Amino acid sequence: MSFVRKNTNSVIIKPDNTAGDLDIEQLMNSRTTKDINAISINYASGQFENIKSTLNQTTYNDLAVRLYKARKVTNPNYEKVRKILSTNLEGLLQSVNLYNTNTDLTHERNMYKLKADKLNDANALIEQLNMLRNAISLFPEQTITVIPVQIKPEYLAYIKTYGYPENGIWDPDLLGSIIMNTRPITI
Repeated sequence: MSFVRKNTNSVIIKPDNTAGDLDIEQLMNSRTTKDINAISINYASGQFENIKSTLNQTTYNDLAVRLYKARKVTNPNYEKVRKILSTNLEGLLQSVNLYNTNTDLTHERNMYKLKADKLNDANALIEQLNMLRNAISLFPEQTITVIPVQIKPEYLAYIKTYGYPENGIWDPDLLGSIIMNTRPITI
């Protein structure tokens, strides 16, 4: 098998015409690989908002199922390539999680900076104290809302079987297997 770079975004695989090489060529040219590659291109260019809007949990599940269905356990080289795609998919979801954490922490840091600036400004402190003196109640009325949590059957089965995934990233093969086994059978 030989690899030829077509352009910066794709690689053409020229098989040696063995069945295993043809399988790998089909995988590399599949819609699944193209979808993962499109997300990876956004990652490489730092377009995390695009990744976040594209790679939601539904899309991740769909790609995980497609990768799981594409298994060819009798072809070890093919499985290595498929596992690379699977690991790439996990990394992309992890990048979304880290991006969300970074965004939250940046917002928190900015709020703390505003508070710190207020503490360093004597006039702002006096204004805050005067406002508090005029307040009617020390404890304002608060409403607490509890949102019931529902967990989808595939995630519950995953957690019961394998435990909660490290860093909250579901293994695509394990999740794909569970989704395939929990879906209703249509005839």
